[in-house]
Amino acid sequence: MSLGYLDAAASFADSGDAAGVRAAHERYFGAREGLGRLPREISWIAGIAVLAHSRRAMEQAGIIARSAFVPTVLDVAREAQKAAGAVAGAGSGDRDAAGRARWECARRQLLLAVAAAPFPGEAG
Repeated sequence: MSLGYLDAAASFADSGDAAGVRAAHERYFGAREGLGRLPREISWIAGIAVLAHSRRAMEQAGIIARSAFVPTVLDVAREAQKAAGAVAGAGSGDRDAAGRARWECARRQLLLAVAAAPFPGEAG
């Protein structure tokens, strides 16, 4: 459900065809209704990523209501770190597990960002 929503948003950005992302949006939010708290938090990472990527275009297509808030990649990263901590801390009995999981998530995000960045002075 979450990956389908992300894929549909990417296709919408490439093609401008709103039908696929509209259907994926409805499936995504419909499926979230039956989830527990932790799965909802985890799936929200996809929702906020779609909004960070396509919010204004989805508003223009009438898929979602207009809002002044447009999440950024930092919001997506923050939600991922929060979910990693929640998963690691759930019933583990290890009080440091959540902090270590958030740290590891942040570390991996940083490594991915550095790996994707062009060499300084190089045209990107």
